[in-house]
Amino acid sequence: MDPAPTPPEVAALVAWMERLARDRAALSEVPFELRQRLLTACGYIVDPDEVERRRLRRAFRKKERRRERERDRRALEQSELRRTRIEGKADGAPLPKHALPAHATAAAAQIAAHVPAPAPPAVPAELVNPRTCYVCKTPFTRVHPFYDSMCSACAELNFRKRTELCDLRGRVALVTGGRVKIGQQIVLKLLRCGARGSRTRSRTSSCRSTRCQSTRWRRRPARSCRTRSP
Repeated sequence: MDPAPTPPEVAALVAWMERLARDRAALSEVPFELRQRLLTACGYIVDPDEVERRRLRRAFRKKERRRERERDRRALEQSELRRTRIEGKADGAPLPKHALPAHATAAAAQIAAHVPAPAPPAVPAELVNPRTCYVCKTPFTRVHPFYDSMCSACAELNFRKRTELCDLRGRVALVTGGRVKIGQQIVLKLLRCGARGSRTRSRTSSCRSTRCQSTRWRRRPARSCRTRSP
């Protein structure tokens, strides 16, 4: 398939065609064979057959869908949670290159340059195509500044609950799967509430990331114990 013409090339062609429209006698300067090819091509462009009409309509629809997906992607990336996930994935050494998002290159360069990430927008972004809320399954188009997969009501509720704490001093919490992800976050929140935490793991690797983050609560560090399957 031939590459698409560049905008300067199209502009030059349109200018030359407009010159011919103003002065048809200028066609006499074109050689006969080339003039026949030009008039035949113009006829196909002005009056294509039905197959070409359908092909052009499909091309316009695909272009519009790509534009909508790109706009929705930019709107979702304005949420703080997705932005930090992209930056974390781009900066994570254990992940192979094919596991990184296609648009993580800019985030990786930003991290390498030690440039702080932009603050979440005060006005929520709007989606072109509605998405289904992860919690209540309600379609939504307004993206929350922090959560990208919840409607406004669920996102506001979860955002309030995210920072709520209670007094757990004198209590011991046993968390299974506290090495990474949601289990790790549960351990850290329990430590913030004053509880003594113990997390279980099935791998030989230690819970280094959680232990490093729990150093601020030195009086109640999270212990780790390895469990084996029977």
